[in-house]
Amino acid sequence: MADLIEEQKAYYEARAGEYDEWWNRRRRYDLGPDGNRAWGREAEAVVRMLDELPLGGEILEFAGGTGIWSTYLARRAKRVVVLDVSPAMTAIGRAKLDAAGLLDRVEYRMIDLFAWKPSEQFDHAFAGFWVSHIPEDRLDAFFTKAAASLKPGGIFMILEGQTSRLRTAKQGTSRVDADIEARTLNDGTTFHIVKREIDREDLIERLGRAGLQARVRQTAQQFQLAIARKQG
Repeated sequence: MADLIEEQKAYYEARAGEYDEWWNRRRRYDLGPDGNRAWGREAEAVVRMLDELPLGGEILEFAGGTGIWSTYLARRAKRVVVLDVSPAMTAIGRAKLDAAGLLDRVEYRMIDLFAWKPSEQFDHAFAGFWVSHIPEDRLDAFFTKAAASLKPGGIFMILEGQTSRLRTAKQGTSRVDADIEARTLNDGTTFHIVKREIDREDLIERLGRAGLQARVRQTAQQFQLAIARKQG
């Protein structure tokens, strides 16, 4: 598993320059006119769900990547601390925040999240498409640490895809087993990474064991958003 995690880190560093093609449904990720419109509508639905939450103060973001959600969080928060291990991903995220005039609200920390330990508490936390890349035997420990990083009453938001989400045949993804996928980049390089499907009931139960009372909201087909509040 340690070797697989190292390969996963290398994959995201190598993928940084093409990562947003997935989110913007370009090239290999193009779902066609109808599929792209559906994706866009459901992404907007996620934003509306987040808009309903009483965010503010200081927010911790796990695996901020290319800044797709960092920009949104920075508009809602006084301060955002972004944890990520990839210099290439972080450079793209920084550029987006700088272009949006929000970089002064964001602090980047280059941290391996598999070795991370909380050292302070935040008002809220966010993880976008990260939890599904944590091996199952490390998930409960991560949720315990995430809960420790929150102030009482703080909200931990977890955004993931649904099992019913649309994928294209040419995006270069194949399932190896229940926890591992093979991913091929635009240049043909293939990596193996952790990728688990997220079951909403299992997620709620695991968060509950960590002291986080959760509910999961879903869009029509693509996304699910866990909203977990720290008790106490």
